[in-house]
Amino acid sequence: VYGDALVGTFNLHDTLYTVRQIKGDVHVIEQRPLDYRIDAEPLVANIMASAAATAETTAVNDSTDDGSVIDVLVVYTPNARNAAGGTNAIQALINLAVAETNTGYDNSDVNFDMRLVHTQEVAYTEHLGAPAGDEFSNALTEITSKTDGVIDQVHALRDTYAADTVAIIIDGSAYCGIAWLMRNESLTFESAAFSVTDWSCATGYYSFGHEIGHNMGSAHDRANADGGAYPYSYGYQDPTGSFRTIMAYYNGCSNSCPRVNHWSNNSVNYNGKPTGVNSNDPSSAANFLSLNNTADTVANFRQAASVATPTPTHTPTNTPTPLPTNTPSPTPIPTSEATIPSSGGSTSTGYLSVDIPAGMVNETIVLHFEPLGIEDLPAGPTEASLGTTEYEFNLYATYLGSGLPVQPNPGTSYAISIVYDDAAIGPLNLVDENTLGLYYWDDVNDIWVLEATSVLDVNLNVIEASPEKFGIWAVFGTGPERIFLPVITAK
Repeated sequence: VYGDALVGTFNLHDTLYTVRQIKGDVHVIEQRPLDYRIDAEPLVANIMASAAATAETTAVNDSTDDGSVIDVLVVYTPNARNAAGGTNAIQALINLAVAETNTGYDNSDVNFDMRLVHTQEVAYTEHLGAPAGDEFSNALTEITSKTDGVIDQVHALRDTYAADTVAIIIDGSAYCGIAWLMRNESLTFESAAFSVTDWSCATGYYSFGHEIGHNMGSAHDRANADGGAYPYSYGYQDPTGSFRTIMAYYNGCSNSCPRVNHWSNNSVNYNGKPTGVNSNDPSSAANFLSLNNTADTVANFRQAASVATPTPTHTPTNTPTPLPTNTPSPTPIPTSEATIPSSGGSTSTGYLSVDIPAGMVNETIVLHFEPLGIEDLPAGPTEASLGTTEYEFNLYATYLGSGLPVQPNPGTSYAISIVYDDAAIGPLNLVDENTLGLYYWDDVNDIWVLEATSVLDVNLNVIEASPEKFGIWAVFGTGPERIFLPVITAK
């Protein structure tokens, strides 16, 4: 889910179904054939590995990445965005593609994760009038080139976000995707770590992960490939045709053999059958081992230190400074986000400061701040509002790699601080400042609940709390008590 867009895939009775957004709240479930399209033959880049670079792949020092995370930058074309259903729809599609790829790794004993470091639309038009398949090969050569003037800005994005690999999502028709194949493991291959995937094949059919698999040295099955980085870098077709792994073609299968979310590994079964052949066998098929072997090299195509460091929107402030009482309500605060590693970090935007401690989450997250208006709040029993839309907000977090939602680990909490303005407490003092507190929306009971750790400092105009959950928050207060006396009229 991304915004108003829902995307998904599921298999029922060996039939693939996809869920995608058409427009607004309208979504469609589509049935896909098992042999939808093929992925094009990968291209072998003409790259000469220097002796120094080759040595570096076998002697990873303390300053290099440890191979546990492969960072990917994903860009997409306007045609792909429109075909997928809009910006939110293609963002959701990309998040799902990364999540499915990581699930495939988990299924297959692959010992690293893929992390999505950035997505962006690029001004690129597919060569749809070219001979069949050329829109894919053209897209691959043009995104790889730094000097042809087509989409050269992608290389600056790659450096900015320290992406080990780069994938472009297009709207193609002949194939599902194409990529450069790393046949010789070397750091010099970083200049060819690019792939192209059609939006309709990226998920469910697993072509997104398939193409990046080529960048990491994995080849198709033996009947349809000449080899990859290692003698066993092949996908696997079940001999009875009941399935094939991510890198395998369906050509040569006795049945249509649906692609399953597994990388070839003879130690892992699917429906009781091995998904590969031992790496020592003459007919070996062990993509999982090939991936594990090349991970250190690929992870060091770019150093990821910049991704792990949180970049606050503004410099965090330990002691919030109250706004003067005569200061008018500020301009509404825009939506913002900050990247926070598992080691913790702080960020602030407008009136809100958040401090995430080490160990609250297990991996890097993106913290999202979405200001809300009173009209946006869930309906339910509330106290009197501040009379402004500035102190209602949605604070939520997603994993950087998969985009999936995350909550703090049990027993942990984070610090939140809100600096409020006296002038925004409410017209005609309808809200008593001394009763202000931070409330959260209880979506189980559909009520607003005062956060138990909410603390008010009327001298500093600050509300602080240490909540144990993310969600929708608002500052509420009660009106001052009034004594009404009878009116006596003298005659």
